[in-house]
This record gives sequence, structure tokens and C-alpha cells, in this order.
Amino acid sequence: MHLKLDTIMLFVADFELMKHFYQHVFGFAILEEIPSEWILFSAGNAKIGLHKIGSNYTDISNNSFIESNTKIIFETDADIHQLHTILLTKGVAVKDITSFTNYPYLLFIGQDPEGNMFQVIRKKEQ
Repeated sequence: MHLKLDTIMLFVADFELMKHFYQHVFGFAILEEIPSEWILFSAGNAKIGLHKIGSNYTDISNNSFIESNTKIIFETDADIHQLHTILLTKGVAVKDITSFTNYPYLLFIGQDPEGNMFQVIRKKEQ
């Protein structure tokens, strides 16, 4: 597989406290931010993202993944649809490929055998 580590993402309860910690204690530069919801820091060769935890991550009644507070994000330049199919055939728990408005990536999330979350992203074709 053609994967490289892109981002370690933490789901956080106190967004402003965690933002302050990584910005002012570690001195990481901000790459992008949605105030009080999402921030991405440059951390050397990788990135650290903080995402305000929401009710969709804590409500297990909708049969979604029960996420830990950590998600490892991998970027690929391979065909994301083919990679998704390969993981499914290997028995990996993955959700459908999706994207967001004005977000330049296709993505899917999954779980490793111990329930740790990962996400695979691929830049959209222009």
C-alpha cells in the first residue's frame, strides 16, 4: 500500500485549553483553523490536529464507531477506491468513501483490530 503518515488527530473536550497547550507550550505553528472546532498544527514532518469532540462521537445508539480520542491519518497517492476495496477484502472495518464541501480530499475511516481509528485521505482530482 502507498500510505504515509499525514496527521495525528486528537478529539478534545476543552478545545481552547488544548489549542493553547500545543500553540504556546510546544510552540507549534497553526496551519489552518475553524475557530473553537478544528485546528491543524505543523509538528515537524507531521501534523497534529485537534477536533472538538461532538455528540456524534459519544452517541453509540446510532451504531457508529466508538472512537478513541486519537485518529491516525494517512495520505495516499494510490487509487482510494481500490485501496478501500483491498482493505474490505482483508476484513478491515472501514466506512464508505466520503468528502466534505470545500475539502480537497476524498477520505474514509476505519478501525484496526484493537479499535484504534485511522483515516485514509487522497487529494481530489482537479
